Amino acid sequence: MTSRKCYTCKEEKPLEEFYRSKNEKYGRHGRCTTCVKTRYLSDSAKESKKAYNRARSRKSGTGFTPEEFEQKLEEQNNRCAICGTDKPTSINWHADHCHETKTKRGILCQKCNMGIGLFNDNTELMEKAIMYLNQYKTNEVAS
Repeated sequence: MTSRKCYTCKEEKPLEEFYRSKNEKYGRHGRCTTCVKTRYLSDSAKESKKAYNRARSRKSGTGFTPEEFEQKLEEQNNRCAICGTDKPTSINWHADHCHETKTKRGILCQKCNMGIGLFNDNTELMEKAIMYLNQYKTNEVAS
């Protein structure tokens, strides 16, 4: 066999115009290289792939399924669970979870998520930071 019909454009093309694939019939991908490139380079395909990868990564990293994530965000009135902003300050919201127990917590904006992460989820350290800020807040008012 020296040629194959592309699933997408339906054209009969030489096998060299199909990517190699161990899992496909004839050892070649079902779509020609032109159709594969067109499909994966389109903006809608890129956005769809990004959304899929984000959801997949969120599920494996935090345990939130897309449905749980959306439900939790809705419960929080589409706002950050800490600061209350309605703008995530990045591409998307962040699913917060305990890194030790994998317990799901809430949905946070990027700043709050990074803040907790930089303090290593250590409440004692965060309390010390609050005391430090309060100490200087009092001194600033007196000056």
